[in-house]
Amino acid sequence: MTHSMVIVGAGIGGLALALLLARAGRSSQVIEARHDPSLGDSRRSINLALSERGRRTLDEIGLTPRLAPHLIAMYGRTRHDVNGGVARFAYDLAGARALHSLRRDALMTQLLDAARDNPRIDLRLGETVATVDLDARRLVCRSRSGRRTLGYDLLIGADGAGSRVGAAIDDQRGEPAPRQALDHGYKEVTLSARDAWRLGLELNALHVWPREDYMAIALPCSDGQFAATLFLPHRARAGVPGFDALARRSDTEAFLATAFPDIAREAPHVAAELHEAPAAPILCRLARHWTDRAGHALVIGDAAHAMAPFLGQGMNCALEDCRLLAALLADAAPADAPAALARFAIDRRPDAAAICRLSADNYGEMRRGIAAPAFARRRALEGRLQTALPDRFVPRYAMIAFTTLPYASLADRADRQEALIDDHLARHPDDAHGAADDGTTGAPLTRALHDALAPLPPAALAPPAAAPITNQPPTLSRAAGPSYTDYLALDTILAAQRPLTDEPTEVAFITLHQAIEMMFALVIRELALLTGPTPPPAHRWPDRLDNATALFQVSTRHFGLIKRLVPRPAFHRFRDALTPASGLQSLQFRQIEFMCAKACDLAAPSVVGDATKPALDPTNHLTGAPNGDPTGDPAGNRATGATAHAAVRGCYWHRATQGSDTLAAFDTQHGPMLAAFAARYAERNLSWRYDRLDPAERRHVAGALGRFDRQVNQAWRKAHLALVRAFLSDPASGPAPHAPRPDAGSPVPSTAGLDWDRYLTEHAQGLRFFPQVPYATAA
Repeated sequence: MTHSMVIVGAGIGGLALALLLARAGRSSQVIEARHDPSLGDSRRSINLALSERGRRTLDEIGLTPRLAPHLIAMYGRTRHDVNGGVARFAYDLAGARALHSLRRDALMTQLLDAARDNPRIDLRLGETVATVDLDARRLVCRSRSGRRTLGYDLLIGADGAGSRVGAAIDDQRGEPAPRQALDHGYKEVTLSARDAWRLGLELNALHVWPREDYMAIALPCSDGQFAATLFLPHRARAGVPGFDALARRSDTEAFLATAFPDIAREAPHVAAELHEAPAAPILCRLARHWTDRAGHALVIGDAAHAMAPFLGQGMNCALEDCRLLAALLADAAPADAPAALARFAIDRRPDAAAICRLSADNYGEMRRGIAAPAFARRRALEGRLQTALPDRFVPRYAMIAFTTLPYASLADRADRQEALIDDHLARHPDDAHGAADDGTTGAPLTRALHDALAPLPPAALAPPAAAPITNQPPTLSRAAGPSYTDYLALDTILAAQRPLTDEPTEVAFITLHQAIEMMFALVIRELALLTGPTPPPAHRWPDRLDNATALFQVSTRHFGLIKRLVPRPAFHRFRDALTPASGLQSLQFRQIEFMCAKACDLAAPSVVGDATKPALDPTNHLTGAPNGDPTGDPAGNRATGATAHAAVRGCYWHRATQGSDTLAAFDTQHGPMLAAFAARYAERNLSWRYDRLDPAERRHVAGALGRFDRQVNQAWRKAHLALVRAFLSDPASGPAPHAPRPDAGSPVPSTAGLDWDRYLTEHAQGLRFFPQVPYATAA
């Protein structure tokens, strides 16, 4: 029997290629030795880091929505020093882009399910390729049911670093490339959610413990756990530990106590797990020949380019292989398919060589470079350059993670821009922080980079992320179309309420707050149409603003429903379990504020009733920093990381909750993302754009702006205040059950620990998104 397309290997690459070909109308047979590839391989990493290249392939397949519940956004690295110090470094210095942590088994399960459901894919699990005859274009396969011979027109080896197809190509063409094992290996363990809490690991980051000659990392999982990996030399040498020196459990315990004292102290079980775990090798190999002589067989993924894991590009590169190869085959007639395979190999091998080299080099930066003081200084300068030249300058790591530029060309581009930065820092060592990029010594560097670098192709760059990929609806495929339940993802929505107590009304409390957040998401969609990179014409403003107003009207009515469905005594039976959770932590509401208002208007003294707070410069819409604060930007014309963080810290809600557990939890989970969001909207928010309309346009939009402002900052806030008063004030019937009371007549503290009566009353009366627009125009 002859099959036109045979893919050996049902791993990530093999299944992704089969699904892409199926979308183009091509059938394939996929052969896999494992009976259940989703169970994984003990030698493979538990967690993967999904970047732009891999995401685009999964988007084309249609899997991204299905994977959304399993994806955890990672906005940067968090460095843990041996003395307990912590430093954070964003991956993207200008656009809040994120990598996404993803469990290998979750991805494999979705790929397998999609392949099983696709009639164009013949999936053969539990079948081993025993013989590959490239000249005869024939395979001999074995399984429990016996032996079979299979012919093929095209053969794709996606069977990993020990590829049978790759070995056959090497035998036919000679000069096989040797596999190289690094002198470091790795062991994996799991940190529980409790371990992560004790260690203070924020969820939205990749955590690194760099130790000069070795390191540990931890990636977040969707269940709150972290997949942790220790990279260590196989053999100890003078002053450097190795796996061979950790023969006994006591050796491992002593090593952890010295090298990673925080982990040894807060997660002592890790020593036993590390002692029991096998040390896996790190194997690298770039195949010399990717196709056979006749051009009917090709290797992709690890079979062609097994790389070190230190850039997280192994999976992403393999998925990009699949997307590029599928596009070539889709455009080729059957007779031209061998030429398409040859073209893919010729074009792709230089990129594979570049990313293999870059991945190996990045180990030095991760274990050694990020711990050096110069790293932070250089990142600060790169952040200013990326802000000044967003269409030309992107740091090396961000180019790898957040663009689809060919690896070889981006490596050359990164080398050129880094040479210019090195030369600048050698001549201007005092500019290491980038502070001189204000038209003095920094300006020549900006001009030099502008002149040396061509603009980036817009289609190659991932869009800035206002929010991570989460909670998207499932894929709506199936021949007969979606059912009502599938279309609305009702199984997911109706299972999304997770009460913390046995009080029946807690489910209503959760559901209605979730509904309010859904309203916020729709408001953000409306506002995004007015605050995008290109200013919209003024005639589009009123409809969008009135839509947002209507959504807030619905949200306002929900507070009455909460009061009706959740009686006060019932609320106090579960309120203690919520601490320190608070509506103050609503990221979407904070995003709405920054999309609408200048930062200085979110920090007006009247909002929090703090007579001692310095007056704010009303021209300083970027930071809202006090007059004379050197971190401010009086010109208000450029967003940087430092000023964006100042904008967040200067907000009424941030100042009013300083020192609270609620604020600490919010800053840990959302702080970097909100600061990047504030920077992006500094010169795109509605208030800023309103000021730049001509007088006639202002008159046209003022009414809609006023209606929206009044609905949010009067009606919505006062309805919220009324609900809080109903739950937490001192009723005539007596104090709330179980609520600690300092004295009679005092309100019960909020779950955020606030003096809520003063806080909510004052900001309900004082906050305006658009103070330059009189409310009288809203009639």
